[in-house]
Amino acid sequence: MFTPLLAIILIIKKAIGIDKESLFTETARLFGWGRNGEKVENAILKAFKNLIKCTTIFLNENKVSLGNND
Repeated sequence: MFTPLLAIILIIKKAIGIDKESLFTETARLFGWGRNGEKVENAILKAFKNLIKCTTIFLNENKVSLGNND
């Protein structure tokens, strides 16, 4: 199953130096969601926070990058 977690990682791999806002927009687009409503934002934000907590991704000066594990 394709999840927001996997989508975020895939997008960061393809768009090095992407900012957080663009990452959320691209993640929604990857799923075919035309706009980021509250439910979409919450699902992406939850996945984003989990990836940061696990140090899979990092946020530095609004730029998102992969951790050393990937």
